[in-house]
Amino acid sequence: MAQLDKTKPAPKSAKHPSRKVSASITPAKPTMTKRDRLRERLEQADGVSLAQLAKEFGWQPHTVRAAISGLRKMGLDVQRGAGDASSVYRIVALKAA
Repeated sequence: MAQLDKTKPAPKSAKHPSRKVSASITPAKPTMTKRDRLRERLEQADGVSLAQLAKEFGWQPHTVRAAISGLRKMGLDVQRGAGDASSVYRIVALKAA
């Protein structure tokens, strides 16, 4: 009868010694989030239309409205006014607490 090889396989770290994982790697935060960009656009004096925001962010109109609603929940006074062809949204001020 042939004798079976009963040696243990090498640990994974020994198989690939060049593959080291650094524990100090942390994902970088984006410099500006989409919420920050949206807020910046809405803070413009002349405001911005829903269609412009949808095109700029690549969102559907209902997603833009939901994001604006989220800014309102954060305490920002986002108002909708009449524009040339459509509604224009702008941040007026922080809501009084």
